[in-house]
Amino acid sequence: LYPDPLLAQVLLAATFPDQIDEAARYVRGYGSNGIDDQSWDVSVKAVAHYPTVVYMMADRLDWTTALGQAYVYQSTEVMTSVQHLRDMARAQGNLVTTPQQEVIVEGGVIRIWPANPRLIFVPIYDPAIVYIRRPSWGLAISFGIGLLIGAWLNHDCDWGRHHVIYTGWRGGGWVERSRP
Repeated sequence: LYPDPLLAQVLLAATFPDQIDEAARYVRGYGSNGIDDQSWDVSVKAVAHYPTVVYMMADRLDWTTALGQAYVYQSTEVMTSVQHLRDMARAQGNLVTTPQQEVIVEGGVIRIWPANPRLIFVPIYDPAIVYIRRPSWGLAISFGIGLLIGAWLNHDCDWGRHHVIYTGWRGGGWVERSRP
């Protein structure tokens, strides 16, 4: 249920599990300073700018490796699965537009965009709840602090072709290049 620009980076970065592990250790030790100077793949650098994401991927390295392999060999099925999970969360009333994210449904495709073109909020949720029922005690999805959107978010999800595409970061920035 990550926003599309972040999801695109996660899918690509998962194909480099050794670099994810290294990036998480780097971020734990040094923070975000110097991330872009590392020799990792650009997608790993992008994910490293979002500590909760890179930590989750490193802490669940078996899952990350499986996701990367699935994306390499079955990108259509992975993208279809993402849409299915988004549809399940939306059907329970748990995937909605909030001040942190915009949920857009067009032609059977569910897109998730940062509501603020300068910040991305990483969703926090329990999969055992978000896809099954709407909790009686509040929202099923919460968000931490907003993190800056930078030039490292240079990929996006192409839902029509079921893969990640390079959008680049030229002049106008992320909003003009990636947001429809």
